[in-house]
Amino acid sequence: VFYDRMKVAQQEIKATVTVNTSDLGNKKKDDDSDRDVPARKRALREPLTQITEEVRDQLVEASTATRKAFNTYRREADPDDHYSAVEGAQSVADKNKDELEMSPVITIMQPILRFLQLLCENHNRDLQNFLRCQNNKTNYNLVCETLQFLDCIC
Repeated sequence: VFYDRMKVAQQEIKATVTVNTSDLGNKKKDDDSDRDVPARKRALREPLTQITEEVRDQLVEASTATRKAFNTYRREADPDDHYSAVEGAQSVADKNKDELEMSPVITIMQPILRFLQLLCENHNRDLQNFLRCQNNKTNYNLVCETLQFLDCIC
């Protein structure tokens, strides 16, 4: 079941990324056709000190994602450490927003991956071998598949 869900979520993520990158490509072509040629030449000579709203929004989004990742890592590394309530409130709000934007096929993978991560981190060879090879079922190396899925996400 884990293997099947990982493959479906991987396909969903790849499809979403493909749609998003094709949207960006189409948007750039539309933007380029709106500009005139002298403006392009002038832009090459002018310093790039001005940031457009779109770039600013992307930077804010990137910094938010980085902050969320850092806070998550910090909480997992030291759960007894008390981080500020403001950071926690923002993370919860951002998490709820992200979960609403993500497909349920992808969202269901969070607890599954966490479970697999815990099994792999315990350094318990029996549990890891159970993930790799199960009697009377198709052998899937779920340790390897989990890492490949994480590569797809990142």
